[in-house]
Amino acid sequence: MPGLVLGLVAASVASGCAAPERLVLSIESTPPGAHCELIRGNIQLGGMTTPGRVHVSPSRQDIQVVCSKPGYRDALFLIPSEEAGFEASDLLLPMASTMKSLKGHRNGYQTSTRIELVRVADR
Repeated sequence: MPGLVLGLVAASVASGCAAPERLVLSIESTPPGAHCELIRGNIQLGGMTTPGRVHVSPSRQDIQVVCSKPGYRDALFLIPSEEAGFEASDLLLPMASTMKSLKGHRNGYQTSTRIELVRVADR
């Protein structure tokens, strides 16, 4: 029995220290075909043409989405970082839970975003 408990604790510690999973964010625009850049802090995470998807790691920082398309005004959208809720493993290893929170591994983002572009007025 002590071996089983030790094995469960070791597995929990390993899962608490594992690299965070990658998240897939889907970005759509009206009209489609806009070029969008995703920025978190001062780091560019990637770019795409809408509709498209980008893979990001969890973080405590929000993501800025800047989209542009000829004939339309540039659009800026913020995808806020959201902290995940309580997990059962938090009871067994509160220190691992605290470390996950501090590193942003418990955070995520809404996975689907739609951005409306406004046509530039003809002169």
